[in-house]
Amino acid sequence: MSLSVPNYTEPSNSKVLILRSVLFVFVIIFVISGFASLYLITVKNKSEIRESKITINAFKNEEEFLSYLGKAQALSSGLGGMFSGRAVMLDQTSAPTLESLKNPQIDGGTPKRVSETNVQVLGIDEPDIVKTDGKNIFYSQEMFYPLYAPELMIERKSEIGIMPPYPEARAETKLIQAFPPTTMMNLAKIEKSGQLLVFDNTLVILANDGVYGYDVVNPSQPTKLWLNEFDQASLVTARAYKNKLYVILSSAINFSHPCEIPLFKGGLVNNSCGRIYYPSMVMPVNTTYTVMEIDPITGKVAQQKSFVGASGSSVVYMSGERIYLGLIHQQDYAQMYFGFLSEDGLGLVPKQVGDRIEKLKDYDLSAQAKLTEIEYLLETHKQTLTNDERVKFDNDFLNQQQKYAARHIRELENTTIIKLDTRNFENVAVGSVPGRLLNQFSVDEYNNNLRLATTVGGSFGGSGETENDLYVLDSNLNTIGSIIGLGIDEQIYSARFIGNRGYLVTFKQIDPFFVVDLSNPRKPEVSGQLKIPGYSSYLHPLADNLILGVGEEDQTVKLSLFDVSNPNEPKEVGRYVLSEYWTEILSTHRAFLHDSKHSVFFVPGSAGGYVMSYENNNLVLRKAVSQINAKRAVYIDDYLYIVGDNEIRVIDEKSWVESATLDL
Repeated sequence: MSLSVPNYTEPSNSKVLILRSVLFVFVIIFVISGFASLYLITVKNKSEIRESKITINAFKNEEEFLSYLGKAQALSSGLGGMFSGRAVMLDQTSAPTLESLKNPQIDGGTPKRVSETNVQVLGIDEPDIVKTDGKNIFYSQEMFYPLYAPELMIERKSEIGIMPPYPEARAETKLIQAFPPTTMMNLAKIEKSGQLLVFDNTLVILANDGVYGYDVVNPSQPTKLWLNEFDQASLVTARAYKNKLYVILSSAINFSHPCEIPLFKGGLVNNSCGRIYYPSMVMPVNTTYTVMEIDPITGKVAQQKSFVGASGSSVVYMSGERIYLGLIHQQDYAQMYFGFLSEDGLGLVPKQVGDRIEKLKDYDLSAQAKLTEIEYLLETHKQTLTNDERVKFDNDFLNQQQKYAARHIRELENTTIIKLDTRNFENVAVGSVPGRLLNQFSVDEYNNNLRLATTVGGSFGGSGETENDLYVLDSNLNTIGSIIGLGIDEQIYSARFIGNRGYLVTFKQIDPFFVVDLSNPRKPEVSGQLKIPGYSSYLHPLADNLILGVGEEDQTVKLSLFDVSNPNEPKEVGRYVLSEYWTEILSTHRAFLHDSKHSVFFVPGSAGGYVMSYENNNLVLRKAVSQINAKRAVYIDDYLYIVGDNEIRVIDEKSWVESATLDL
């Protein structure tokens, strides 16, 4: 249809109405599209919907690496200590499990049930100080003996005649025959301690100085098979999956020859720039993280790849054939600061000072040089003020910074996620979400989607204001769903994802326990929440719709039992406070043991060990074991082995009577 005709005639009323209607529709569409565009920009700024614009590439040569480092160094320090960046590696597995059991064939004295280390995902083992194969217990110790220990006085007197002015440290791994309890005995010890993993008849010790492999087919005579001794590298973490050992090491970057990464002495050195990867977003870096696959029998490295990042706390998230690395970093400090000044700060300084700061944005200077110049201009201005005016300026400046941080809370700190395929060690995807992760339980993969819980805010201008978000990313690590603004002015203390649900605990003065519906990954929603005193720093599924929280209240260990059968109204159905100020579960989930057969779980403490029953949704102290600094517990058949600093005690789970003791 043409709106221009050769011979114009007055259109009929009906045609006028139609034309006006069409025009009106076009106007409405135009207006709506304009608002929609504005809305999407706003949403993007709030990081509710984000598509990954970051790529990841290998360095072509050392010159390219050095160029990247030059740009990154400008971001590594902030003005007046306002800015800080840190890197986090993420690993650990996703799909939750209520319990991991071994069920070998019954053969004479072979046990029917053997506990495994409490891990985040079934099938991927995590290193710990205690392991069992169902017959033996492997226990890694690092003990500090006091000066007055008689046996040390005898030993040291013969050597040097006097006692040393320090306690003696003994690091060793004990091999103990454990099953049946009537034959329990010390078999041997290895003069090395660390985190342990067991591969059939091979014991791997992840020590401070290297990774050791021992043949323990005869546990009374362990034999060293191999050693990969660290060379200017340190252990981040490790995993065992399908009889393969995955180790992650960190190394400080050599700024003279950054492509050379010494890993193991006399052996492996990553000297290929093509195996070192960096994200397209420039971020503060001073460390490389190397992921490698090692044959646990021979110690040989099969595959490896390195990624640049910054030193800091580290977590690894592994899900089947995928390892996720997370790098937490802040935005370009100079851009952050120019943004703050243009919105809030320039009104606090004279126009001539503001104009000079504005001109700096176009100068061909590094970010650090620009920040130094800004600091100089502000300090010069402050020298013109009286003491009273200077105090007022500092306070006004701080408050404006905090207001800016509140408006841009999701733009100042981000976590970049790198997805690595362990089958061929090829990069699969890279993405980014606002904020920082707490630990491995803040990450979870389910149905090819990645779920992450982050805390945003609290890092710019000394502002303590924080919020908490939940993001769902697809297989390409593009954000497809989110919930933002949970627990305002609080931080995440624990997280757990179980199937189509997520559970979050935030805390400042009370403990909000959130239940999140993730059945529609593109539209996650908070189903319900419960506010109780204290906080939970570890969440564990004991049964369907029954979640245990281990945390603190009034500086004592608190256990909370949450009934989530109605996700809209979660309830605390059980609560028990232990006369303990600390349990290792607060720092590592691997110290927790769950025995679903007997409806109990074990909590280690400094004053003893505690077997808690959760039958009928009630928390009851079933058995207390005193006078033992409990570290871990394992079960073999119906015997519970409580491992302490100096002894192992065995409890019969049928009668809850102590049946055996071994002095270590």
